[in-house]
Amino acid sequence: MMTFMSSSPEETMDIGRQIASYLKAGKSLLFRGEMGAGKTHLTKGIASYFGADANDVASPTFAIVNEYEARTPIYHFDLFRITNLQDLYAMGFFDYVGQDGICIIEWSENIDDLQSYLEDYCVVEIDKTGDSTRTIVLID
Repeated sequence: MMTFMSSSPEETMDIGRQIASYLKAGKSLLFRGEMGAGKTHLTKGIASYFGADANDVASPTFAIVNEYEARTPIYHFDLFRITNLQDLYAMGFFDYVGQDGICIIEWSENIDDLQSYLEDYCVVEIDKTGDSTRTIVLID
């Protein structure tokens, strides 16, 4: 377990780059945190570490998944509107998991026991502790 403190979006992106340095293809990150906690900024940092343009990173709220080309591909999921495993299967979610890239999964808590369907994952909890401050905990 690692704990990070952030006081700005830029620091959150830097923490994302630090976390990315521990990742390898096939890993899934289960993001947990309220709206506006910084999940997308953390993703920007992770994606930029692997060579993707951080400016291309956006929350896939309506697309459900965004793919970012990088040395290790990044698959960025938003499960805010997904509520069950059948929806995950229908959208091809499990075709991405454990493959050539890293899966970043926002709103992972919307699917009960999602981690039991993943082989290599860690949980990232992001807590808003103030207007611009965040506590980010990586649980491997």
